[in-house]
Amino acid sequence: KAFREAYFQKLFLEEFLLHAEQRMKELKITRSELAKKLGVSRSVVTKWLSYADNITMKSAANIARVLGCAVRVNLEVTDGAR
Repeated sequence: KAFREAYFQKLFLEEFLLHAEQRMKELKITRSELAKKLGVSRSVVTKWLSYADNITMKSAANIARVLGCAVRVNLEVTDGAR
């Protein structure tokens, strides 16, 4: 059960990070520029964008804000959720 929970958490954050990186490309914002706007070091941003399990929801929301986006959560019923 713990593995399954960790799996779904990681999928959620990986999807968020994929969209964040796409938005950074659209805006032509580097990791250094994003870090400066967030008030953190470039290495922190690199860790966040490279390893989904190192980012908190608060940090994800701040990244979205800086990128001019909102975080939306969509719940979908899966076969295993009963």
